[in-house]
Amino acid sequence: MKKPNMILFDYGDTLLCEPEFDAVRGMRALVPYITKNPEPCLPETLAAESLALFEEYAPVRRMGFELHEWPLNRLLFGSHGIVFSLGDAQIEQIFWENACPGAVMPYAAQLLDFLQEAGIRTGVVSNIGWSSAALLHRLDRLLPNHHFEFVMTSSDYLVRKPDERLFRTACQNAGLPPETIWYCGDNFRCDVLGAAGAGMQPVWYNPAAVNAGIMLQREGDVDPLCIRDWRELIEILKEMDL
Repeated sequence: MKKPNMILFDYGDTLLCEPEFDAVRGMRALVPYITKNPEPCLPETLAAESLALFEEYAPVRRMGFELHEWPLNRLLFGSHGIVFSLGDAQIEQIFWENACPGAVMPYAAQLLDFLQEAGIRTGVVSNIGWSSAALLHRLDRLLPNHHFEFVMTSSDYLVRKPDERLFRTACQNAGLPPETIWYCGDNFRCDVLGAAGAGMQPVWYNPAAVNAGIMLQREGDVDPLCIRDWRELIEILKEMDL
């Protein structure tokens, strides 16, 4: 195993986590920006319909395609005649930040600091319905010292991991061949199998080591680096310099 030129990361439960999601709180944060609400429609109603709409189209995601928050919002609010003084990006950001502020995974910041000092490039490729711009804003807020060269979300690229085209696009963005890149994520199918299929070295971040042996036995051709703690990855990379 060679030391990577670049390490790419998943977002959810890898770099950051979302301990709670309160759609009502998110909708209430948008109320001051409503300029037209003819019914009128309450935040509680909009929150319930938003979650129901996402569930209605969940089969699309299971087919490997991603939903984007912007058209979902246009459909939801437009069906009630609701108009805002904000654009799509602002509506998305205000809702997400208030519905779920997010939190940093243990030792993620320390790992990113180490990678920067070691000269290892970084980026993010995430399966998520929020835009790349919204995710970058969140990363800037919660991991202010990061040096990600690019942030990609599946909603901006139509397809979801483990689709190899997402990983190949990341390689093109990096200007590197896949064998020089490690990909870190917590989801075995999306992150480990997706990265391995694209020719990257997968790093399976599995703090609880849940079903690790079973999954690896089932996928005999995959050889991920399995870690429970980001400090383990720091030590592994240090040893490569010896």
